[in-house]
Amino acid sequence: MCLEMFTPSRAVGVRQNTYVPRANPDRSGGGTITRLTQLEAFNHPGNERVISLTEYVCFTLLAEPLESESAFKARLTSFWTHMLRNKEADYERVYAEATRFNRAGECVTRQYMVEVDAVDVLSVELAARGIAFSPVDVDDTYSKYEAASPDWFQIEH
Repeated sequence: MCLEMFTPSRAVGVRQNTYVPRANPDRSGGGTITRLTQLEAFNHPGNERVISLTEYVCFTLLAEPLESESAFKARLTSFWTHMLRNKEADYERVYAEATRFNRAGECVTRQYMVEVDAVDVLSVELAARGIAFSPVDVDDTYSKYEAASPDWFQIEH
């Protein structure tokens, strides 16, 4: 049996990890990168060197039970075409797509790496188009470097 459709219960704000290069304590010339909060980064001396990385979550879309991969692919194509034509800014917050379909019980699945702040918008749009998805853990985030081939391909915008 497929997972129940998820309905967002709260708004999710923009989240970014902020990293600041620091000198290596052994003075070997190399450096480390330390994670800071947004406030610490703003107040950090020399904050012109602060690097902000957008965080992504894994968004798993679910086919209907026993729906074929080709039928699910057609529904996804229709959905993403709708997003591209009607909500282009939100579509651009989808960073990567898994290179292959997977299975969860009787359901075909497809995964996407999506900016954290796009979860609510996509949840509403998916529900309106009748596409189920697994609950998204907004605390389980990834950088864009973790969505690399051969398992993921970046979506060109």
